[in-house]
Amino acid sequence: MVNNSLSRDDFTFEVESKNVSKLKEMNLFSKMYFDVITKSKSLEGLKEKEIPSSLSLSQLVASISEEVSGKKTVNVPRIRKLLENYDNLSGEWKRYAFWKKNKLYTRNLIATDNETFTLMLLCWNPGVFSPIHAHVGVECVLSVIQGEMHEKLYEYPEEDAKELKHIKTTTLKVGESAFINDTIAIHSVGNSSSQAGATLHCYIPPYKKCKCFLDESSAEFFDSNVTFDSEHGELFGSCGIESITTCSALDEMTESKSLEGLKEEIPSSLSLSQLVASISEELSGKKTVNVPRIRIFLENYDYSSGEWKQYAFWKKNKLYTRNLIATDNETFTLMLLCWNPGVFSPIHAHAGVECAMTVIQGEMQEKLYEYPEEDAKELKHIKTTTLKVGESAFINDTIAIHSVGNPSSQAGATLHCYIPPYKKCKCFLDESSTEFFDANVTFDSERGELLGSCDIKSITTCST
Repeated sequence: MVNNSLSRDDFTFEVESKNVSKLKEMNLFSKMYFDVITKSKSLEGLKEKEIPSSLSLSQLVASISEEVSGKKTVNVPRIRKLLENYDNLSGEWKRYAFWKKNKLYTRNLIATDNETFTLMLLCWNPGVFSPIHAHVGVECVLSVIQGEMHEKLYEYPEEDAKELKHIKTTTLKVGESAFINDTIAIHSVGNSSSQAGATLHCYIPPYKKCKCFLDESSAEFFDSNVTFDSEHGELFGSCGIESITTCSALDEMTESKSLEGLKEEIPSSLSLSQLVASISEELSGKKTVNVPRIRIFLENYDYSSGEWKQYAFWKKNKLYTRNLIATDNETFTLMLLCWNPGVFSPIHAHAGVECAMTVIQGEMQEKLYEYPEEDAKELKHIKTTTLKVGESAFINDTIAIHSVGNPSSQAGATLHCYIPPYKKCKCFLDESSTEFFDANVTFDSERGELLGSCDIKSITTCST
C-alpha cells in the first residue's frame, strides 16, 4: 500500500491510489492539480526549475503564455510560482489599477490571448468581499500584491443542499498565492482591512462566466458574466471619471479621506484661466500626479465658450500644429493641437512624461501599442479608441505608446496637458517596424502668436 501526502495550503490528504476517483467525486481535489503532483516531481522542483526569482510584468505574461500554450493540463505549482515571483515593488502593475467608489472591486484586464489564459488585476475597496462564486470549469491562480486579503472556501453544494458548508478561511499577505477550481471548492475573496487592496489573477482558460451564490445560508445562485472595468490601462465602457481613483491618487489620500473626495472642489465648468490655475495648483509641490483630477480638469473645460480658438492655427503643409497655451517650464505644459482632416501623428513614446488629453472639436482616435522589447521586430497593436468632444485619455510610457489622429473629413482640436513639460519624444517609423528616431517637441505658436517664418497663406484660424 502506497500513501502519498498531498497538500493544498494547510489541507493534507492521505491518499491511496485506489481512492483517487472517490476524492474527485467528493470535490476535494482538482484532477489537473493531482496530475501535476503525482508525476514524480516535488513541489520544490516544480517551483525552482527555470523560473527567475524576479519577473517583470512582460516576463510574467510571456512565461504564463509559454507555460499554457499547447498544454492539455495546467502545471499549477509553476503558475503559482510565476505569480509569486512577479516583482510587485517595481510598481508596473499600478498603471492598470483603478478603484471605483461605487463598486466592491474592479476587474482590470492586463493581458489575454482569448483562448488559453487571462491575466487581470482586481482592485479592492476597504472592507469588501466578492460574492461566493464558482468558476465554471476555469482554473484560477491569484497572488496578493497590495494589502492583506482573505479567502473563504466552501464545499461545492450538492443538488439538494439547503446552505453552503464553510471549509476554512485563509489570510493571504503580499507575495502569497492561492489556487482554486470547482473540483476543489467555491470561494469568496475579500479585503477586510481599512486600506485599498490589489490581487493579480490568472484564469485558465479565460474567465467569461461565473455562478454566484446569494450567501452561505442558501445554495441559491445566479449566473453572471465576467466584465472588465478597464483594458490594458484604459478605463473601459461608460463610467464617470469622478468615481475613479488610481494608485497615484491613493498615495495622496490619508486614511481619514474617503475615495469620494476625488472630485472635491472641481467646478463643473472651467474657463481657460481657471483650467491653467487648477492644473498649476494641483501639481505644485506634489511628488505624484493625481491623474483622475487632471483628466476632470480637462473634461470640465468649457470649450463652448470659444476661448481656445484664439490659440488655434491649422497649417496646410502639416499634419497638425502644436500651440502653446501655458507652461511654468517645470511642472506642466498645456497645449492645443489642431488637426487637419484624415491625419494621424507618428506612433510615439513620451520620454517619461505623463500626458492627459481631451477632445474639444471633432472626433479623434487613439491607437495604443505595446512599448517594444529590445529584440522586437514590429509593434504590437493593443486597441483603438474613439474619443468624442469632452472625452479624455491618459498615457505614459509604462502604459503604452500611441498614435493620435483625426480620421474625419473635418478639422479637429485636442487639449493636452504634459507633466512635466514635453521636450523630446521617440517616434517610430510605422507599426511594421520598431525602428525609431528622436524628435524635439516644438511649437507652431505660443500664447496665440505664430512663431518663426511661415507663409501666412498656409495658415488657417478658427475665424477663417
